[in-house]
Amino acid sequence: MNVYIEQVLLSNFVIDFCILIIISKFVLAKTNYKQIAISAIFGSIASLIVPFCSHPILINTLKILTAIIMLQLLHIHKKQLLLATLLMFALSYVIGGAVLSNFGSTSNDGYAIKVNSLIPVFIITIIFSFICCKLIVWIKSRISNNSNIHDVTLINQNVKLNIKSFIDSGNGLYDNNKPVSLINFDTFTKLTNLTLNQYLTNQFNTLTNPHFIYASTIAGKQKILVFTITELHLNSKIYKDVQIGVSLHFDNS
Repeated sequence: MNVYIEQVLLSNFVIDFCILIIISKFVLAKTNYKQIAISAIFGSIASLIVPFCSHPILINTLKILTAIIMLQLLHIHKKQLLLATLLMFALSYVIGGAVLSNFGSTSNDGYAIKVNSLIPVFIITIIFSFICCKLIVWIKSRISNNSNIHDVTLINQNVKLNIKSFIDSGNGLYDNNKPVSLINFDTFTKLTNLTLNQYLTNQFNTLTNPHFIYASTIAGKQKILVFTITELHLNSKIYKDVQIGVSLHFDNS
């Protein structure tokens, strides 16, 4: 079977390029497509040396050195280098093994991808990489969001309520130079024992310093009720006389 250098270079470049994109997303490397392309070109050129290495130790040593240099070209942080290297080997064996087992041919000189199978291999590899990148971004967004969710205790006079709270760094709502934390109406009723009818008729005699302010929330600009609760407990810290705002269209998600 004849194997052309252009075929080897192109197939290795595309596969390495896709693998490097996945790794960059996974370790949050600040790389661009130019750096990824240069690294993939180096990897594809290095693959031409493998057929001349007869001993398995020599072949694996070459692969390890090539992987490290490729990741260095991406400017992977030293703390992430080991993880990125292991991930590169895992993806190489998964993608490479799947490609060769389904689209490869063997000969006395080794193995290679069939010429008429290059296009399907490229399409499958690109689709797989796209799905992996989207999945990594989604998982990292969920982890980032969950890291901002905490158990909070609200105390309003004699009522003590434990809830899940989301710390929003973009919340800039203040009233009289004091920050205002937002709750939904269900939390409001549990915390104050006030009904919807009492809320609509402004029966707030049992609340401390009740008043209305205008605020821009996820539901748009609206007039919200603000009152003061006795304490708010968060991460072993106790905040006293905390201002709470009630949003009727609060997005619990």
